[in-house]
Amino acid sequence: MTQIRFDILSRLGFLTCLGLLLVNDFYLKQACANFWTGKLSDFAGLFIFPYFIATFRVKSAKEIYFISALLFVFWKSEFSQFMIEFVRSEGIGINRVIDYTDLAALLILPISYKELQKQAKKHAETQIAIGLIVSTISLFAILATTVPREEIVMNSPVGKVYELQMSKSEFFESLQPGSRYSDTLSKNLTDSSFYLYFDIPDYRADMKVLSTITAESATTTFIRLDTVLSANITGRLLIGIDEDHSESIRQITPERFEQYFEENFIEKIRNRKSEQLYYDNKDLYEFYRTP
Repeated sequence: MTQIRFDILSRLGFLTCLGLLLVNDFYLKQACANFWTGKLSDFAGLFIFPYFIATFRVKSAKEIYFISALLFVFWKSEFSQFMIEFVRSEGIGINRVIDYTDLAALLILPISYKELQKQAKKHAETQIAIGLIVSTISLFAILATTVPREEIVMNSPVGKVYELQMSKSEFFESLQPGSRYSDTLSKNLTDSSFYLYFDIPDYRADMKVLSTITAESATTTFIRLDTVLSANITGRLLIGIDEDHSESIRQITPERFEQYFEENFIEKIRNRKSEQLYYDNKDLYEFYRTP
């Protein structure tokens, strides 16, 4: 009977990568989403996935790592599109972006394999309870990285204007910059085109809109909701994206978007509850994001 090596799950290398994966997916990606947070999930996830599976059959570790590499390449390529479309046809939301730079994460596999082999040579007693806890957390982390997300491009014009009784500088100080290069107050005070981000909890949707922000006076700022650009819908673990949410977002009228924007963005600004609201300076965003 094959012995499950719970003990090697409690070693520093594995726990470090497990912690990085959880922190990145549940905090860093929301707080400072960028190129590096996207790649960190791939590297940390590829380190722990075959390592975790191999604890159930250490003697087959080489084969497990080889199959993991093939599965990762398949998933990141256009060849997996037929599978994604089939799953979607069954009503399960699933999504991934084809980006071949993600394949750089394969470089972590030899490091993970060597770490597994090194730790497998050490024998230590580990309580079954601890092993089960770490295993459960590991399984959750691996599945959580595949929480489905669907982007819906909308480009719906609106044109509604809102008035805030605060200066333009107070407005930006009440928000979080969506990217590090947008946190430039002097430029933000002279520019007028901005991307604003807010969520619609009813549909688990993160909205991105284009707005025009101008200062009427030292105490009054106008925000014009120009265009609803896109919605990113987050699905539920093991369940996927609710197709009703996707369809509802697509069918929302400009008038209803005005209400959602006022409820979930404007009112939070007015009530000083804007900790989870973000912005990007349009010119800076496009300048730094353009290859």
